[in-house]
Amino acid sequence: MPALIETAYVEAVKLLNRFVDPAAASQVAELVQGWKPQPDDWERVFMPEAAEKARIAYKPLWVSPPPPLPRPGQTVVRVRVADAADFAAGNARAKEFPGGFTNISSSLVPGTIWVTWEYLAPGESSGMSFNGLVYLAEGRFVWFPKPWKFIDF
Repeated sequence: MPALIETAYVEAVKLLNRFVDPAAASQVAELVQGWKPQPDDWERVFMPEAAEKARIAYKPLWVSPPPPLPRPGQTVVRVRVADAADFAAGNARAKEFPGGFTNISSSLVPGTIWVTWEYLAPGESSGMSFNGLVYLAEGRFVWFPKPWKFIDF
């Protein structure tokens, strides 16, 4: 696994486990607000035409972002990471993500690291899924949930 993907995985696991920690429940809104894209993040994640579409389409979401919370009893977090280039390649990492990522692969900046995750009850194989978290090189996450729905091509 390439170093940046490995780092993103480790950091995402630490971060997302806070959502299943009852002691961190009061910090959820603050954590999610910390994922709000900064003005220059759009072009770092999306190709130019898609960046502007995403900026406009995601604006209402960031007025009051829905927290990606587990259901009661879902205390296990399963995290998957992929480089945006993986979606165009259709490799094993890409297959762990919703198919919409493959559909918009040409709109994503190669080298950006995407995260999808699932909250599971212990012993279960499926649960509550979320996606669209992007790990930026400086160690910060931004969130673009279900980007294929926001980039209309």
